[in-house]
Amino acid sequence: MLVVTTSTGVLDIVGGRSGAYEQELRKAKNIALEEMKDEAARMPDPLAG
Repeated sequence: MLVVTTSTGVLDIVGGRSGAYEQELRKAKNIALEEMKDEAARMPDPLAG
């Protein structure tokens, strides 16, 4: 089965993902993690007295 994902412009063959699609997912995950770390760093420490 061959499916063309038009929003990403990649091919999905029998449930597999293309390397470019995987790379974009990894970049998005890393951006989200960095944003969460930045947000957490701005929060006050609940254990600080």
